[in-house]
This record gives sequence, structure tokens and C-alpha cells, in this order.
Amino acid sequence: MLEYVDGDRDEAIKKIQKGAAQNEPKKVRDFADTLRALKSIPGADQYIHPVLEVADLLSSNEQESRFSSAKTSGGAKTSMKREGSPSASSAGGSEQARAGTIVPSVDARAIACAPFGDTNITVDGAVARCVVVATGPMVLTDAQTSGACGNDLLIGAGVPANPRWTLFSTTLVPLNVHGAAFGVVDEEPLFVVQMAASAAALRGDVRCTITWAGAAR
Repeated sequence: MLEYVDGDRDEAIKKIQKGAAQNEPKKVRDFADTLRALKSIPGADQYIHPVLEVADLLSSNEQESRFSSAKTSGGAKTSMKREGSPSASSAGGSEQARAGTIVPSVDARAIACAPFGDTNITVDGAVARCVVVATGPMVLTDAQTSGACGNDLLIGAGVPANPRWTLFSTTLVPLNVHGAAFGVVDEEPLFVVQMAASAAALRGDVRCTITWAGAAR
């Protein structure tokens, strides 16, 4: 980290990414949170910016690893169910409730992404931020947006560049899904996205929340 702050940043980024890949995701998250906590120290403003950049780099590296894992280890499972309507997992076992509320553009775990970038589907948003919020196996039952964000929002399963399914909320039509059963297969990411015409147009206020709920299986 000191090399990033005071030395060769390109070389430091490589070392940070390598070190993050060699550690458990939870340890990487905890370390990133510890770095962010330093900003509360009096007088930290003069040096904290590059430290926070390292924290964001660690968080981004973790998200990229999860999307990459979905492309490699989960690719076969995703392609097998790409055709037809998404359905709940048929696996037995107990269910555990999952839920969350998030504004993707300002979430610490968010990374830049290109929704539908590996498909022929066009989207209006030139800039997007993606966040993995859960991992299958699970079923998404509810998703809701306010309709007042001004940015497009979506939630989906798989890889954002080529998702298996998505639910879309435009600036005019909010998302209001309840009691559904959208399946997220084993090790497949459930992700949320916020899109806008430019980085400056990405809004970070409460009107851009997307609230979701489901059950792990």
C-alpha cells in the first residue's frame, strides 16, 4: 500500500490485486473497511485520498473476481437454463430469507460494467455501476424501485454483460415485482445495476434505491 501512496502506482496496483486474490474475500473486505475507517481520524484529509483509492481497488477486485468466477465455473449451468422463463430452483432443503436495499452508484462494492455488452441488446446508459448482492442457489421473489431516480436500474442473474435474466426499471416505469420465483442457480451471482448517460448523471440519493428479497435454498 505504501508503494501505491508514494511510489510506482502501476506496479503497486498489480501487487494489490495479486495479494487480494491470494486471500479470502472476507479478509479483503475487512481490510478495505479498516482503511476507510481511517478517514475519521482528525487531520487525515491530507493523506487519506490515496488510502481510500486502495480500499476501492480492493473492493473492485473482489467484485471482478466474483463475476469472473461466474463466467468460468458457472458458465455451463447458466447456458443450460438460458432458454425459457426463469424458474425457482428445484433443489430441496430449508429456505433462508435474503433481502437488501441498495443504491448501486454509491455502494462501496460497485464496479464499472457494461450490461448486455456481450449481446446484441442495446441499452441507453453509457455508464453503469454493478454490484453483486447475493449468490445462488436462491429464488428472487420481490424487487421494487421508486420510479423517481432519473437513472435506469435493473436486477438480474448471471454476468451483467450477458445475463441469464433481468428485471428492468426505467425512469418512467418503476419495478414493482412481488411473489415471483426467479431462480438463481448454484454459484450464480444476483446483481443490481444503475445506468446513466454519463458518470456525472449517476445519482446517489435515496430515490435510486432498489429493494429486493428472496430465499436461499
